[in-house]
Amino acid sequence: MIALNPFSFKKQHFVAWVLVALPLLIANSAARAQSTDATAQEKQHAQNAAAAINRDDWQAAKNELVQAVKLAPSNAVLHYELALAYFHTGLPRSARVELDKALQLGLPADQSRAAQELKEQLNTAPSEHKSAGSSWQGPSLDETLNFIQAKLSGIGKLSYDSIATSNETNYTVTNRLSYEIYDVAAFPKECRISINSRWANEEKRQDEVMLGDVSSIKSGSLQEDLNTVGQKLSFHVYPPIFYIVINTSHTKQTAIHLDDEGLTSRLVKAFQHAVDLCKKKKDEPF
Repeated sequence: MIALNPFSFKKQHFVAWVLVALPLLIANSAARAQSTDATAQEKQHAQNAAAAINRDDWQAAKNELVQAVKLAPSNAVLHYELALAYFHTGLPRSARVELDKALQLGLPADQSRAAQELKEQLNTAPSEHKSAGSSWQGPSLDETLNFIQAKLSGIGKLSYDSIATSNETNYTVTNRLSYEIYDVAAFPKECRISINSRWANEEKRQDEVMLGDVSSIKSGSLQEDLNTVGQKLSFHVYPPIFYIVINTSHTKQTAIHLDDEGLTSRLVKAFQHAVDLCKKKKDEPF
């Protein structure tokens, strides 16, 4: 009979447990670190918004609060403050949406009363789109850029496979790619929208789109564009990825990637509407 060494037996079980548990512990630690980082970013955006409000810069406060709400969507106070920012920047419809969300999530008593009062005020106010003796010809520049900012901020990080197949040998190569949009900020008074983006393993890119200088806006399917490159390779992109390319008169180009064809079409119309407003052309709803 072979005698077992109790210490050796326990050590073997401990090593086996480590091999199983360590990846879980690392994953949990990474998740906690990511959560802590998001909380820190949300607090920073909230602090920046508070500083902007103190200097009566509601446009900057709105941009910061949009980012804070994205990081903490269940924070009722942030939704209430974003409603105030929308109200002060002439966007009552968006303010109503944020007030409803804040009240639904539950505000402290004082803020809840203030939110109800502001909501009643908004409900009795005239539409932001109409003025005496005129008809509505489309969303205002503030509302258009707010729409663009909100939709671009909601894109986040995209991951997709670009699969290239040789038409001669059927040899296939798959590239896993990722793209991220973040910190989108709109500046209606300057006819400008700021977009930060980054491809995997590359430095961030910051585009300042001056809407008054835009010469063309086009959109399309990434897969269709890749398949026009040549006849030797066939490309398949999954999930489908679409793009918007904005060109300016200074030959500067801004590219935006999305995974929603319908949203791509709406954003192209919104960008064109904003460009027309900045160039003082006729308003057309998108």
